[in-house]
Amino acid sequence: MLKQAAKFLTACGLAVFAIFVMTSCNQTWEDQPQAVAEETTPLQSPLPQKQDQDTESGVYLCPMHPNIVAHEPGRCPICGMDLQLSTPRQSPLPQERDQDTESDVYLCPMHPNIVAHEPGKCPICGMDLQLRKKSGTKGIAGRSPVQLVPLQRQLINLRTARIEMSEVMKTIRTVGIMKLDDSALVTISAWTAGRIEKLYVNKTETQVRKGDRLYSIYSPDLYSTMQEYVGLLEKRPENTRLLDATRTRLSLLGLSDAQITSLGTERQVSPTIDVSSQVEGLVTHLGVQQGGYVKTGDPMYTIAHLSRLWLIVTIYEFELGLIEPGMRVVATSPALPDDAFEGTITLTNHKIGEHARVAEIRVELDRRYAQYGGDSFHRLLPEMYMDVEIQTNLGEQLVVPASAVFNTGKRDYVFIEQDEGLFVPREVRLGAKAGDEFVVLDGLESGMSVVVDGTFLLDSESQFRAAAEGNEP
Repeated sequence: MLKQAAKFLTACGLAVFAIFVMTSCNQTWEDQPQAVAEETTPLQSPLPQKQDQDTESGVYLCPMHPNIVAHEPGRCPICGMDLQLSTPRQSPLPQERDQDTESDVYLCPMHPNIVAHEPGKCPICGMDLQLRKKSGTKGIAGRSPVQLVPLQRQLINLRTARIEMSEVMKTIRTVGIMKLDDSALVTISAWTAGRIEKLYVNKTETQVRKGDRLYSIYSPDLYSTMQEYVGLLEKRPENTRLLDATRTRLSLLGLSDAQITSLGTERQVSPTIDVSSQVEGLVTHLGVQQGGYVKTGDPMYTIAHLSRLWLIVTIYEFELGLIEPGMRVVATSPALPDDAFEGTITLTNHKIGEHARVAEIRVELDRRYAQYGGDSFHRLLPEMYMDVEIQTNLGEQLVVPASAVFNTGKRDYVFIEQDEGLFVPREVRLGAKAGDEFVVLDGLESGMSVVVDGTFLLDSESQFRAAAEGNEP
C-alpha cells in the first residue's frame, strides 16, 4: 500500500514539473515575438539583403552574426547578444557606386567590405572608418595602384625609403688559378749534336741557379773546333782574324767565355765539355736521359722562374663591360689564409668560353703588395686556387634597394608612394647590381619614395585589384 502511494506521489510530481517547464518556455517565447518573427522574413535571411540607401530608418544587427537583421530592438536568437542599431552607411554590405565618381569613400581597416561615403564606425568590430581618397592614377599591366590607411600599413609592416644619387662601388667576386708566366719559361736546347755522357740535373722539380752544371756532352764538332783553336794559338797566334772566328764558333757550340779563356790558357782539349745553366729557376721538364744522343736544337730542359707567375681569373660574360686593364685586384688563397696579394689586370682574352660563357683575364701579382708582412710570395705555386675581388667604380648613379624590385623574367618594377598612402607600381630599367642595390637606368627619379618592406603583400593586393578591374598582364 505504501509503495503504491509513493508511486502515485512521484507521478504527480513529474506532471507538475512538466507543466511548469512548458509554461516557462511559452512565456520566454512570447517575450521575443518580434525577433522570431523577423527571422522568418527576408531581412533576416542568411543571405545579405539589399536595403534602400535613401531611407532614414536604421536596422538592428547582431555584432557576431551580421545576417541577423531586425527593424526593432531585441536579442540575437543564435548567441543572445543585444542587436545593435546600424545606419545604412554602416551596413556590412559594400555600397554600389560608380567607379568613375571622384567622391572619397571610408573603409574599415579590418573589414575592407565595409564601405561608406561618410565617417562612422564599423558595425562588425566598431573601429573608426578610414578615409580613402579616390585616385585616377593608373598602374602597369597586371598591377593596379593600392590605397592603404595607416593601420593597414602597420599591419603588413610596410616601409618606404627615399632613393638618391650616390657613388657606386661594385665588387666582383670570382676565382682564379695561378699559372706560369710565359715570359719566365726558358727552354735549354742542345748546342751541338753529340752523346750525353753525364746528367748533373737528372730530375724535374730541381732548383737550379745560374752557372750550375746541367750535363756533360761529347760532340765531334765541338771537339774538332777546340783542337783547331789550340792549334792556331800555337802555330799562328798572330792571325787574330782567324782566332776571333774560331772563338765565335766555340761560343755558338755552347762554350762559355770562361771556358774559352781557360782553353786558351791551358791549351788542353777534353773530349767532353760541361754545359751550365744560364738562368735561375725550377726544372719543370726533362727531355733527355744519360747516355742518349741529341741533335742540334733538341729541347733538353724547361726551367721556370716561380717568382714570375700569372693569375688567370675567370669573369662572367655579363661582367666584362666593367673590366678594364689597369684595375687593381686583391687575391687570397685558402692555403695562405693570413696573406693577401694585390695585382694589376694586364690583359683580357678576346674569347668567350663556349660552354661556361666566361672569359679569362690576366693579372700580374706584385710582390711589393703582399699584406700582413712576411715573405709568402714564394709559396704561391702553379695551379694554386685563388679567391679574387675586383673593385669597380661606377661613378654617381641613381640606385634603388634590391628588396624593392620585382622581377617577372620579362620586366622589373617597383612600388612608389605617389601620395600619402597611395602606392603605384612603376616599371623600371635596371643596370648593374652593386651589393644590395641596383643602378637605375630609367623609370625613377631622385627623391622618390619606394617600398622596401612589405612588398609581397602589397604586390598581391595589387594583382587582386588588377584582376577585378580587368587589367590583364
